[in-house]
Amino acid sequence: MTPVFNRSLAPLLLAACLSPAATISSARAEQMPQPAVTDWTAVQESKLESGLGVVLQPTTDAPLVSVCTAFGAGVSGEAADKGGVTRLLAELMKEGGYRSTSQDYEKLVRERGGVNEVEVDYDSTVFCTTVPRSELPLALWVAQGRFTTGALTESELESARGRLAVTSEVGLDEVRAVQAPERLRRMAFLGAAAYARPTLPAASELERITLADVKALHNRTYGAKQGFLAVSGGFDLEQLRPLLESHLGHVRAGQDATPSAVALVRQNTPRFSMAEDPSAKQPAAWYGWVMPETAEREALHAGLLILTGPSRLGKITDGVQAASELDLSIEDASGPALARIEVAGRGSQSLGTIEKELDGQIDQLAKVAPAADEVLAAQKALHEQRARELVSSRDRALRLSRGRLLGLTAAQILAPLAHETAPNELSGEAIRQAVARYLGASQRSVVEIYPKGWQDPWQAPMPLFHIVNPGESLGAIAKQYRTTVPGLVKMNKGLNPKTAIYPGDKLRVPRGHAGAEPQPLLHKVKRADTLGGLALHYGVGVREIAEANGMSPKQSIRLGEELRIPRPKKGEPSSSKEGPTKEPANKEATLAVVPAFKLHEVKAGETLSGIAAKRGISAVRLAQANGLSQKAMVRVGQMLKLPEPETRPTPAPVVEDSRVTHKVKTGETLSAIAKKYGLTVAQLTAANGLARKATLQPGQTLNIPKK
Repeated sequence: MTPVFNRSLAPLLLAACLSPAATISSARAEQMPQPAVTDWTAVQESKLESGLGVVLQPTTDAPLVSVCTAFGAGVSGEAADKGGVTRLLAELMKEGGYRSTSQDYEKLVRERGGVNEVEVDYDSTVFCTTVPRSELPLALWVAQGRFTTGALTESELESARGRLAVTSEVGLDEVRAVQAPERLRRMAFLGAAAYARPTLPAASELERITLADVKALHNRTYGAKQGFLAVSGGFDLEQLRPLLESHLGHVRAGQDATPSAVALVRQNTPRFSMAEDPSAKQPAAWYGWVMPETAEREALHAGLLILTGPSRLGKITDGVQAASELDLSIEDASGPALARIEVAGRGSQSLGTIEKELDGQIDQLAKVAPAADEVLAAQKALHEQRARELVSSRDRALRLSRGRLLGLTAAQILAPLAHETAPNELSGEAIRQAVARYLGASQRSVVEIYPKGWQDPWQAPMPLFHIVNPGESLGAIAKQYRTTVPGLVKMNKGLNPKTAIYPGDKLRVPRGHAGAEPQPLLHKVKRADTLGGLALHYGVGVREIAEANGMSPKQSIRLGEELRIPRPKKGEPSSSKEGPTKEPANKEATLAVVPAFKLHEVKAGETLSGIAAKRGISAVRLAQANGLSQKAMVRVGQMLKLPEPETRPTPAPVVEDSRVTHKVKTGETLSAIAKKYGLTVAQLTAANGLARKATLQPGQTLNIPKK
C-alpha cells in the first residue's frame, strides 16, 4: 500500500516552531534577514542505521529548513546508448518516490509552503525540499520516498519523458546560446565521452530509455550507502534526531559506492569549429579549456579571473574596441570541468583581433607572474562568489550533501562563511604555472559564430588549416597536402608525431595544395534525421558531413540544428562509395536525390541482423555497406543502404494495406497503444495530431500509421 502523508499522524515535535504560513517564495527568501548565528560552520555529522551519512547545520531562528539528499548517480556514469537515463530518473523522483491516486505530492508540498528541486550534474544527483520549519517532518517523508520505487511505472515514465522532451526542445534553434556551447563541450572532451555528452539529450534519445533501465539505475545508485543527506536552516538538533531515525534509519541500504575515474586525453593541438547563426547581427565566439581535478584548479580559476579582468582581456570591451561583451563561466563540478569565455564582436574582422589579444594576454600571464594586488583581487572575487553560493539554507544543504558525498569535508565546503575576508593562500607564481600548463593555444577549443551570409575572415585563409577528421593520421594528412610528417611538425608548434591526433584538432598545412571546396548546402534537422540518412540522401559521406560541421560521425544530431552539407567534388566519387548521384539544384537543400541503391527505413523493434535476414543478405555485408560494426544498434527512422542480396528472392505480390485504426479502451495510454503496434509515441501522436501529454478518451479512434 502506497504511503499517504497525513499531518495528523506526523511527528509533532516542532509544534512550537514558526507557522506554516511562511512560504519558500524565492523573492521573499531573498528579502528575509539573515538569522543571527555565531558560527556558520558549526555542523554535526553521523551515520544512520541504514548506512546513510547525515550532516546537520542548524540556524536556530531561521524561518525555513532545507533537506537535501545527494546520490552517486551522475551523467558521466551512463552507458553510451543510455544517454538521459540519469535525468529521467531524477525527474521521476523529484516529488518523492511514493505515488498514490488519492494524493498529488507536488501540490501537497506546495500548499504547505514548500518546493521540491533537483540538480543533475556529471557526478551526482541532488534533491532538495525546502519548507517552513514546522513542516520538517513532511520534507523528511518526501526524502524517504526517493529510496523506494513506487514512482517507477510505465505511465509515470511516459509522463516524465514528455516533460523532459519539451525542456530539451527549448532553444534548439539558438546557435550562440545552445548549439555552440554544446559543440564546444564535445570538442573539449574528445576522448572522454562521459563528460562530452549533454546532461539532457534530445527527445529521440529519451525514447530509447526503458522502465527496466530506470529501475536498474535506481537499484544501483539510490541506496543509503551511495547517498548523503544534509539539513540546514531552522530546526532543533535534539528534536530532529528521532525524526531522522524514524524516517530514514531503515531505508534501503543499496550497494556500496564504487568510485570510478575518467582518464582525460591531454589535448595537444587547438580544436576549431564554425557555426552560422541566422539571428545574429555580429560575430561571436566561445573559447573553452578543460579544468583539471588537481590542486592547480584553484590557481587556474584565479588565473582566469585575472585574465578576463579590466586591465587585461577585459579592456577589449572599452569604448569602440573589438568586443561588445565578455563573459567568463566556470562549471561548478568536482570532476573535470569546462572553463569558457564568451565574446561578442563588433565587426567582420573583430574575432581575429580578439583572438590575437587573448593569445597575447595568456602568453604574458604564462611568462610573468601577476602582481600581488591582482592576486588578492582574484582571491577576493573567488571568496565572495563562493560565499554568495552559501547564502540560503537550500544552498548550504545542497553543497553539504553533494560535497560530503564526493569526499569533501564540511569545513572545506563552508570555508567561505568562516572568514570575512579571503585567505591569502595563492601565490602569483602558482597562478603563472597553472596558466602556462592549461591555457595554452594547444589546449584550447574554439567555436566561432557568424551571421548568415557573412563572408567571414576565415573563408579566405581556410586552406592554411586542416580540421582533423575521425580516423585520419598525420601521414594521411601530409599526403593530402603534398607534404611530409616532418613538414607538418615544423609548421605546428608543439605537435608531436608520436602523439595521437583527435577529431577537431586544427593543423596548419601548406597553402595552395587543397582545391577550393564548393559551397555547402544547408539542412535543418527534422525528426528521425540521422547523419547516415542525410549522407545517403545527399550522396556524400557521413564523415564529410561531420567534418563540415566540426563533429564526430557517431555523434547525435538535434532537432532544429542547421547542418552544412558539402557538395561532392566534380569528377570524384564521394567518400561514402555510393557511386554517382544527382546534385541538388536548390541551395536550400529541399530536392530529393535519387540514390543508385535501395534504402530501408528502420522500424521499431528491428535490428541489424533481423533486417539483413529479411532482405536475404548477411549482417556483415549490411554493416559494411553502412559503415557500421556488426554489433551496432540501429535507431527508428534511420536509413540503411541495402546491398544486392546474395540470392535474389522471388518478389512477393504487393498487397495494398487498408487503413488501420484503434478504438481507445478505458485505462489505455498513448505509450501502451504505441507499444502494441510497434510504434513510438512520437509516431502515434504525429499521425493523429495530438500532443505528447494528450489525455485519451474511451471510444476515441486513433489512426495507426503504417510501419
